[in-house]
Amino acid sequence: MARIRIGQDDLITALEEHSYECYYVLDLTNGEVHWVPTELSGLDRDEELEAQMEAEPERFRKVQSLPSRVGFAIMEEFADSLPDSRMKDRLFHALHGRRPFRHFKDVLNDDEQVSDAFFRFRDQEMLIHAQEWLDEEGLDAELVPYSAVKELL
Repeated sequence: MARIRIGQDDLITALEEHSYECYYVLDLTNGEVHWVPTELSGLDRDEELEAQMEAEPERFRKVQSLPSRVGFAIMEEFADSLPDSRMKDRLFHALHGRRPFRHFKDVLNDDEQVSDAFFRFRDQEMLIHAQEWLDEEGLDAELVPYSAVKELL
């Protein structure tokens, strides 16, 4: 099988999905990541894609969501990387209360610079996890930014 190019944002989105209404599959022939609604969702389904998946199951690989603990660890690592400050304390407090994901983002919304820094940090960490997933799956693939994917279209 030839090396495939995969949009890094598409794969990261798939790895972060935790909904019972859909899942994602990776097309091993062209690197496309497809959103597939489940029967529970009640959403329109792509009959052509489903027919392809049934006819050529070896062509598609289901993308398993990363455990939520991975996202939590990324938030914790980011907060730990900050210098001692009120913001660092607030982020750790958010992480150790109820609804840590929501409260962490609420705290980030109070400081645009810290928020931007977190999302850059998170993107880099998720790229690492995406590459690890590809390696675990034994796939010869290159993760490319959205701008490179657009050029292929």
